[in-house]
Amino acid sequence: MKKIMISSAMALLALSAVHAQNAVVIHQTNGQTTNCFFTEKPRVTYLGDCLVMSTQDQNVQYSLRSLRKIEFAQVEIPTDIDSPTTAQEKAMLLGFRAGQVTVNNARPGVGVMLYDMDGKTLFGIQTDDSGHANISTSSLPKGTYILQVGEESYKIIR
Repeated sequence: MKKIMISSAMALLALSAVHAQNAVVIHQTNGQTTNCFFTEKPRVTYLGDCLVMSTQDQNVQYSLRSLRKIEFAQVEIPTDIDSPTTAQEKAMLLGFRAGQVTVNNARPGVGVMLYDMDGKTLFGIQTDDSGHANISTSSLPKGTYILQVGEESYKIIR
């Protein structure tokens, strides 16, 4: 399965040079879609039975069993002038840059929690009316953390 996903990712990378793709899009079996824009310099690798999406500051792991498809795509970059209704219709975006985790296009008022590996809550906030939230990770020591956005959880390695 890993060989198929790696081969598919390589083929898509070659095709992306022809078209104007700007993001890696991860589709999960539960319908959740996550976009990682090329400006964040994402790197896709595998660790055991997990796909690892790495940027300069963060790593997020997805169980291979939870993945439906990975693709390169042209994704509209959200702006602050999008209305909350428009933002809700788009895929949730997670960004990792400069010691900051950014959530965009989540449901308004959804809980965003950061936990250490012992289950201790380190940070909790709700998304604003446009489904946006920021969590600073710059003061955290290097290690593994769990980011929960509503019902979805992501393993983050700082």
